[in-house]
Amino acid sequence: MPKRTTTVGIDYGEWKADDGSTYAIYGTPGQERFAEARSGAISPGAKIVLWLFGNSPSALDEAAEWLDLLDAADNHGRMTVAVTRTEEEGSRPVAEFESFIHERHPDIAVVVADPRSSEDVRRVVRVATGGSR
Repeated sequence: MPKRTTTVGIDYGEWKADDGSTYAIYGTPGQERFAEARSGAISPGAKIVLWLFGNSPSALDEAAEWLDLLDAADNHGRMTVAVTRTEEEGSRPVAEFESFIHERHPDIAVVVADPRSSEDVRRVVRVATGGSR
């Protein structure tokens, strides 16, 4: 029987990097109706990772909407864009995401990553916090 309801909350986890630094990682719901839950999780000192589905036909529209919503002009120095599902049929090339985002904000890093992979999530956190790709 398919699930009929959606559980909404803020995911939380911690990751301790090799250098001993500890990072708190929050995941917030993306739907507009949950904007209030999201707003409390985006503190002024936080780094922001925007995850986009590369296989979504509206991925670039969603990117534009999120960049506007997150006020990327003020947050671009602390934002990273991660694109997932790039290997699936119908996915946009990563270069298309890079071009689209860099036209608006050339200093936002764009990386390919799978949020289901702990190593990919660690790599995205390193990029977002100024580490290596």
